[in-house]
Order: sequence, then structure tokens, then C-alpha cells
Amino acid sequence: LYAYIFGLALHMLLLIAPIMTIGLLFLNGFHFFPGSIALTAVVLVCVGIFFASLFMLISIWFRPDRYLDSVWPRILGPMFVFGAIFYTWKRIFSLSPRIAYLFFLSPVLYCTEGLRGALLTDVHYVSFPLCFAVIIGCIVSFIALTSIALRRRLDPVEAR
Repeated sequence: LYAYIFGLALHMLLLIAPIMTIGLLFLNGFHFFPGSIALTAVVLVCVGIFFASLFMLISIWFRPDRYLDSVWPRILGPMFVFGAIFYTWKRIFSLSPRIAYLFFLSPVLYCTEGLRGALLTDVHYVSFPLCFAVIIGCIVSFIALTSIALRRRLDPVEAR
């Protein structure tokens, strides 16, 4: 289980590394970006493990025929919609404070804001230690839930 999750995360990182390198070089005008490369690498590894463990949990917990009808519109869709991918959380808070607090329920928010905080180091993002703690907490809980779901699925004796 762990080898599969870390293999998926490594695969994602190998796909992201060239794209990110080209983006940092060309889009930033060949200047050094304000964030930390080491911190960005750590966050990228954690985000890769986060999404690998999330999709591993979903693939074990739900049957394939229920994925498109149930999982995407009810779980993954709202998770990405409330993930503050297109705008920062502080910008959303300035437009509507009540709705902005709903965004804290999505773990994708902490991934996007953590990456922004590591890359750009600005005060207009959610606190980096909070983002990092939530991502690690989600990884641990997703792996624990995945091992429970896998044990239930593979153990024919255990009562449901």
C-alpha cells in the first residue's frame, strides 16, 4: 500500500518537475523567485503524497461504477471548487467572509495555499504552518482509512 502511494506521488513529481522548472525560468523573466526551492520541493512531495493517498482511498472505498455518478459530483467536485485554485483565500474573504470560511473545509485549499506560500512567500496567503499541518494530517488519515477499507475489502471473514 505504501509503496503504491509513494510510487504514484513520485510519478506525479517526475511529471511536475520539468514543467515547474520551465515555468519558473520563462514566466519569471529568468530571475530568482522569492520563495524557497527546498520548501517548495517539500510541499510538492507532500501534495503528491496527499493526492496519491486520496485517490487510493477513493479507488478502494468506492466501486468503479459508482465513481462517476457519486464520487465526482459529491466529493471531488466540491473539494476542487472550494479549493481556492483560481483566487487566493484572502481575496475570497475580502469579497464574502461567510463563504470564505466554507473554503476551509476543503483540503485542496491547504495544498494550493501551501504551494503559493512556499513559492511566493507573501502575507496574502493562509499560514504556511497551518497548511503543512493539515496536509500531513490528511495524508495520515487517508492512509489509515485506506488500510481499513483494504482490510475490509480483502478479508472475507470480517462481518460488515
